[in-house]
Amino acid sequence: MNVSRRILRLVKFVSAQPVRPSLYESAQRFRLAIMGAHRASFRSAHWNPQGAILIGEETEGMTATRNASRARLIRRFAAVLLAFGALDAAAAAGRSQQTTVSASSRASQLHLQVSAASVWHPDDAALKAIRSECSRTDPSQYGQCFLKGMQERGASANAVAFARTLQNSKEGMGYMQDFTEGGHVAVAQVVFPGREGSRAAWLLVNGDPSPIDVDDLALLPMGDVRLDIVFREIRRTYARVSVFGESRSEASPPLMPRAAEAQEFLVNYALRDGCRDCKRLGSAQFAFDFEGNGKFEGVSLRGVWMTPDQGTLAPVSVEKDFHFHLVADHAAGYHWELASPIDERFVSPAGTTYSAADPKSGTPGVEDWTFHPRASGRTIIRFQKVRAGEKAAPRERRFFFVVTIR
Repeated sequence: MNVSRRILRLVKFVSAQPVRPSLYESAQRFRLAIMGAHRASFRSAHWNPQGAILIGEETEGMTATRNASRARLIRRFAAVLLAFGALDAAAAAGRSQQTTVSASSRASQLHLQVSAASVWHPDDAALKAIRSECSRTDPSQYGQCFLKGMQERGASANAVAFARTLQNSKEGMGYMQDFTEGGHVAVAQVVFPGREGSRAAWLLVNGDPSPIDVDDLALLPMGDVRLDIVFREIRRTYARVSVFGESRSEASPPLMPRAAEAQEFLVNYALRDGCRDCKRLGSAQFAFDFEGNGKFEGVSLRGVWMTPDQGTLAPVSVEKDFHFHLVADHAAGYHWELASPIDERFVSPAGTTYSAADPKSGTPGVEDWTFHPRASGRTIIRFQKVRAGEKAAPRERRFFFVVTIR
């Protein structure tokens, strides 16, 4: 049996499996196009991974022998593509099925009906005593030691059961210190003693799946964050900017009402310069959405904001000029200038004036920058405060406006 037949038999077997259509069908269309194209005179054909078949013009001066030989080679190449496409699709389907089974298994392990009966309010002395006792045990027994300490210090059976469920899950050892109902899905405010700083966390419980840790960053659509205009602007200056969870000191995130008993939880995150304790550069907000029956729909980005020292949002009307007033001291040699060219599809400069500082009243010097809106849209206007002869200002003397023109 030659190679082509072996490949085609392999394709026939694999294609009987559930497959992802894009690669497999594109390869199949390529093969069919080649078989039709070489009948009379050979046409150059190219397979496009996006699924398109591009057929070129007739090639002049090709002999029948070269045509037939080249057609055979391309038919074999198409068969190879078909085989790899089917194998890739079958593997993807297998991974998808494995992921679904894994998620389903994990959800069944974690799912329990949670209520305020699982709340535990230990005093500082009780927590200190438990931590002291358990710090002397084998690290692998820390969870069991903590559960025993909870029981001995007045935690209810429900509170201990909830803590044990967390211990046996990917969340790890923790106890519930507050509970907020808001519909089918509720919020458990949980303290994890083993986590850095024993920070409180929010778990969305009683839904499908349950619980969902809002600080599991793998759930967040980071691609949408990286495309956001504010995030991209912050990253121009701080290349290491990343999203980090917060300490969830409030009992619950804001809950936004939706139709048909659906729920939406709005959760804020910190944008920091590369590490949890590094400089805060802004915030990002995400929505965790659930159907009315508690089924988890997914997470979506709601917005990105910068800290006031980085920049500010500037909503303006397309119908009239707008102004930026920037504090400056020309007497000390400082002035503002554009840090990069503006996008004149949306705005154009309309003049700059300067009002000197008044030492008697303490009024600082101010530069008044005027711009004319030209079209609706969103753009960035970047400034830097420089001294005479200075080519570029350090980042602490840079500022930007996110201008939304309506």
